Amino acid sequence: MAVRAGQFREQIQLVFPSEAVSDGVGGWITSGEGRKVLVWARIQQLKGSQLLALGKEISSEVFRIYTRFSPTLLTADRLIWGNKDMKITSMTTDERRTEITIYATNGN
Repeated sequence: MAVRAGQFREQIQLVFPSEAVSDGVGGWITSGEGRKVLVWARIQQLKGSQLLALGKEISSEVFRIYTRFSPTLLTADRLIWGNKDMKITSMTTDERRTEITIYATNGN
């Protein structure tokens, strides 16, 4: 499918993992929050679910997000859309490498 002008109407922030630095005693720690990149996207909500675990209601939503292809975007691990902070579960590209499809979950 060709990427058409105007199909990406939502802005999202892709968040990349922060760099790990040595803690001085043989371990590694992250050095704060990673780099953020603002991109335009098309977003579809696929499903939502709620369950009761240990007396607490837990809800989650699954989203499919389309954005223009860039190889640098493939290493992101989270995304922010409005007030939703989502974990990226998978990414795929189309065969012509014009678009990235991201699957992400938002849950508490």
